[in-house]
Amino acid sequence: MHIVFGSATDSIRRYNFQLSARFHSSLYPTDLIMNNSLWLSTLKQSLYRHLTKRSRSHRNRRSLQNAGSVPAFVSHTSGETLEDRTLLTTFTVTNTEINGAGSLYAAIEAANGSEGADTITFEASLIDQTLMIYNELVITDDVTIIGLGAEHLTLSGDGTRRLFRIDDGDAENSISVELSGFTLTNGFANYTSGGAIHSLETLSVSDVTFVDNQAGVLNDGPVYGGSFGGAIYSAGDLTVTNSTFVRNSADWYGGAIYSTGGLLSVTGCDFTENQTFYSGGAILVQDGDLHVSSSTFSENHSDTLGGGIYVRNGVLTVDDTVFTENSSGTGGGIYHFNSTALTPVFTELSITDCTFQGNTTTSNGGAVSFRSDVSLYSSYYTAFIENSYFTENDASSGGALASTGTNILVSGSTFVKNTARLYGGGISDTSRNLTVQNSLFDQNSADAWGGAIYSNRKLVLQNSTLSGNTALVVGGGIAFGSNNTGWELINATLTGNAASFSGGGIYVSFGILGMIKNSIIAGNTAPSTAQVFPYISRTNSIIQDSLDNLLDPVLRDNGGVTKTHALLPGSAAIDAGDDEALGNVNSFIINRRETTHDSRGTGFERYQGAAIDIGAFEVQSPISRIELTLVDSRTTTDSNGEIASLPDNLDWVDEWSGYWLEIWIDTPATTDLGILSASLNLSYNTAITSAISIEYGAGFTVNQTGDIDDLTGSITNLSAETDLTDLGADQRVLFARIRFESTTDDGIDLDLAGQTLLAQSPEFTLEQTVIELTGGLATEEVQGAAPATRVFANPYDLNDDDNINFRDLILFASVYRTSPREAASDFSWFADLDQSQDVGFRDLIFFTSNYGKSKAGHAEIIYPTNFSTAWNRHLAVGSELLPQVNPRSLEQDAAETMLTSVVESLEPQLTTEENDKLAQVNLEIVDLPEGVLSNTVHDTIYIDINAAGYGWFVDQTPDDNSEFYETGPYTLIAAPHGNSAARGFVDLRTVILHELGHLLGYEHDGAEDVMQATLAPGERRLLNWESAADEYFSALTDETELSPF
Repeated sequence: MHIVFGSATDSIRRYNFQLSARFHSSLYPTDLIMNNSLWLSTLKQSLYRHLTKRSRSHRNRRSLQNAGSVPAFVSHTSGETLEDRTLLTTFTVTNTEINGAGSLYAAIEAANGSEGADTITFEASLIDQTLMIYNELVITDDVTIIGLGAEHLTLSGDGTRRLFRIDDGDAENSISVELSGFTLTNGFANYTSGGAIHSLETLSVSDVTFVDNQAGVLNDGPVYGGSFGGAIYSAGDLTVTNSTFVRNSADWYGGAIYSTGGLLSVTGCDFTENQTFYSGGAILVQDGDLHVSSSTFSENHSDTLGGGIYVRNGVLTVDDTVFTENSSGTGGGIYHFNSTALTPVFTELSITDCTFQGNTTTSNGGAVSFRSDVSLYSSYYTAFIENSYFTENDASSGGALASTGTNILVSGSTFVKNTARLYGGGISDTSRNLTVQNSLFDQNSADAWGGAIYSNRKLVLQNSTLSGNTALVVGGGIAFGSNNTGWELINATLTGNAASFSGGGIYVSFGILGMIKNSIIAGNTAPSTAQVFPYISRTNSIIQDSLDNLLDPVLRDNGGVTKTHALLPGSAAIDAGDDEALGNVNSFIINRRETTHDSRGTGFERYQGAAIDIGAFEVQSPISRIELTLVDSRTTTDSNGEIASLPDNLDWVDEWSGYWLEIWIDTPATTDLGILSASLNLSYNTAITSAISIEYGAGFTVNQTGDIDDLTGSITNLSAETDLTDLGADQRVLFARIRFESTTDDGIDLDLAGQTLLAQSPEFTLEQTVIELTGGLATEEVQGAAPATRVFANPYDLNDDDNINFRDLILFASVYRTSPREAASDFSWFADLDQSQDVGFRDLIFFTSNYGKSKAGHAEIIYPTNFSTAWNRHLAVGSELLPQVNPRSLEQDAAETMLTSVVESLEPQLTTEENDKLAQVNLEIVDLPEGVLSNTVHDTIYIDINAAGYGWFVDQTPDDNSEFYETGPYTLIAAPHGNSAARGFVDLRTVILHELGHLLGYEHDGAEDVMQATLAPGERRLLNWESAADEYFSALTDETELSPF
């Protein structure tokens, strides 16, 4: 039935019941049958109550799963069934009035009074209209309300009252309500819950936008409990699909949604900028289950627990969902806690195919914090985090994940650039058993222990890679706390990790037992015990400082779910492992995952060759090698393009230079199989150079392809084949060479203000490399190191117009016979071409020898022999550690106070002239180029604002060195234990002393003192008064030989 309010059909109501053919006369007397109106009304009400009656206990999901279907009406005597033939009614809203005919209020009232599940729709004339709601709309019967689309119809409160209350008033029955197609905004639940919707029934929401709804207290009244669910409060089952929640808030729990005692299902929804003063910035579920799929949570916040989601005593399942920049006290993206009150289940937590980026907490678990006190199923994994990506999350401990439970499995996941201010840059764990397999930890950092992982109970790490993680105290890769009950590493690779004190790879508290099997721990750094501290039992493992001939030092995409360090041809790790080691892991866990692949996952079998390989990477097929060389002219090869040894890379070029990038391939592990074909993509720094042309090696004459896109700096589908049979089998062969030149759109500007000439990189990167051998046999490709060639700006082109002409001569003449330390012009430093601290005759000779040359002319530029080494007197940061996420910035007053202190400390050892010189020094805080801590121009010291990303240590007592301990006559290191404020930060005193040394005539030297060219965080260096200033430049004669590049 369809009813349009305000029309002539207002009073027309019809009911059509089709009854069974036979009824027992004692159940339905003839007089009732004859009295049609009374009989129909009585029977309909009886049928409806029977068909809709369901116990409220279904709101507990686990009880609902065991419930049967609702029985049909059965005659007590005949066994016949009656079918509900109610004609459902549709009510149409025709205007925006608050109440009265045609209003939404009237439609809901009519639907409440109409038995059966009715529908409310809106006339098309209401598109893009706003309906004001000044009193909450109460729904007491089954109804579906269908709007005109969330972007086309708005239901708005006045900011003082809730919009909908859904409650039939019968605790024994549950009605079903569906809402879709509108925006709900400005709802307010004062001293109660559900700013837009308060539901005690079964509710389904689809295509609804919730904006600026609130559950709180009006007029800044006192806050009491009960302000839950800024947008929705639900005490029944709730399904939300394709909906949006923006800027909703609750004083207590659930900024957008609060659900209790039921199942909450969320699919395809967006939650943005929702917040609560307590827990569950977007969603809080208590004593119920939550399933989230294909949704996003961005910039939601809670003051205590769960910036995005908080689940207490329930099952949480999340898949294909993104959490970005959510924040909380604990659990920036998710906080999940199960107490012993939870009925034990096999799976308490499942997070699959999710991304967590930039989530933060003031306490633990930047992305996820999981805690469970349930321990019944001790032989099962009960929490799973699989195929997920964690990056740039931050916490006090557990930058990405903080976990405490029974058996937790992390599998196929990647942790990149997560940070912890104390323990565990990637993971901090105190679980009975944490297993991490087929996962990657890359560039995570902790200010104390465990750059990648901190384990204080039990850890099993298998088929995983830890690369480039750092800790400011111990355990750059992993740190094991004093409460650890044992640990195992099986087929793990730990390389490139660093710690400020000890255990660059692994640090183990004394007395903690563990075992290393089939693993590589190599190339990690720390002042004390770089690889593993202390000695740990190991079998079939490689633990050493060097990476030579062992594995690729660069973490690359070698296929699969995570990046890896590939094993090099002839590596000692190939076929050197124990085949039984992986199979014996976690044998007590019934639902453990078999590890039949290497860390890359499906498609990369773990068991290959004569025996399993050591480390996380398993060689799948014959190894081929790709290497790059950067040369100024074509390399001579034999007729097939082969060569016995590679040419040397150019050490440096200037921005005008043209050069060749040559690509060489070979099969070093086999001499009987030649190369059939090769294909790859190449990217480069298009801001400083352009790819001009491609030439293929003499042996690759078939099916040549390659597309240059200089706008994006890429060469794609660079491929070719050969018709030879043994090409590259016993020596390197040229696959292709690419000509690079500097065009009018390329170049490096002179840094006149900063007075630096910093080198840039061509940034050559190979991707999607595929090499096949004769017969179409696939290979495992490994890459050599990219050319370390540096590219400098051309200092002769003083006005940066790509010509060395009369304009440059005028600028040069204006600073001739001046000293860069004293001249007012910024050009003086660049015109000092031999860096002798004087723009003199030798500089004039260099300048005139290049006069008239231009970028377009491709002429050879002549430079002093010391050009690439002598030009930069800036102090650079030197560290294996990672920069900080929020580094300490420097205040001008603090910097000037330190300058005064250092100058005063030097006064007794200086002449009057030197003291007068230092008294004129100025200091400015600026943003210097990447990696630069300081630089001095004329009489001004320039200090980087945040110490190149590491933050400043401003010593309040700079003369007592109490935060450091001595490691050499002129070197101090921040104490790793205790409360040394210098740990991990750059010492401002050392930096200022270094720059004052330059002003006093000292240059960079090889001595272990303050005049070194680099300074690491946590270091303090002293001035060696016995070392003489560098006299190199003063020893040069006017007849210095001109050296062409």
